Amino acid sequence: MANRTLITVVVAFVLASGLGHAAVLTFGGNVNFTSVGTLNLGVTQFNPAWGTLTGVTVYTYGTGQATFAADNDYTDGTIDAVASMNHSFDVTASGVTTHGSDTWTSATQTLAMEGDGDGGTFDPNPPDGYSWGTHVEGEYSALPTPVTVAAGNWLAYTGTGTTNFHIAANTFTSRIDGTASWYGAGSPYAGTYDYLFVDSVTNPNLNVRIRVDYNYDPSSPSTPEPCTLALLGLGLFGMGVRARRKKAQAAG
Repeated sequence: MANRTLITVVVAFVLASGLGHAAVLTFGGNVNFTSVGTLNLGVTQFNPAWGTLTGVTVYTYGTGQATFAADNDYTDGTIDAVASMNHSFDVTASGVTTHGSDTWTSATQTLAMEGDGDGGTFDPNPPDGYSWGTHVEGEYSALPTPVTVAAGNWLAYTGTGTTNFHIAANTFTSRIDGTASWYGAGSPYAGTYDYLFVDSVTNPNLNVRIRVDYNYDPSSPSTPEPCTLALLGLGLFGMGVRARRKKAQAAG
């Protein structure tokens, strides 16, 4: 009975040792949009030579940004300026559908009448100009996240190539709006003095990042680990002791 217990303990330790090898491999990439459009991203697949795949988890993130500045070159009135930015995107792949979006609107900045003596050239410095600098919205998660890919879709993530992710930027807006009694849609002078309010939106960008985690059990190493060898040796030793006892009893 003691020998049977010994063998059972050895097997349990070997199994525990195998479970301790569970691992995660992470692959990913990113794409950049400067306007509405679609792009594809290939993410490295799980190579079966690495072991046995036990799970696939996908994370998607977005980051929007742009640099904003404005200048009121009108000499007879102030203007209220507001910077804003809005993006939305969808990511699809086998077993994955996510959606991300960001919306940002600045506080209103009242730009004084032309006062820097620049002769009407673009100058976003006070008193008649303002620079919001570079605004970054992110990093925000697309929803739902993370996505646990169903086992029925793992085949698309398995191989020696890449898994294709389709990314669509559906909304891409980076702008500055100016309003005043003499300027804008409600003004009787709408369009007449538009050139007197100069705005600059530079480097608009939407970055979408994808991360794939592969949970797996690695392939058995060609050379057993020392602890595994020791446990197996202990088990064989126990069986050897039992065999010798039976032989001695038979001889007696």
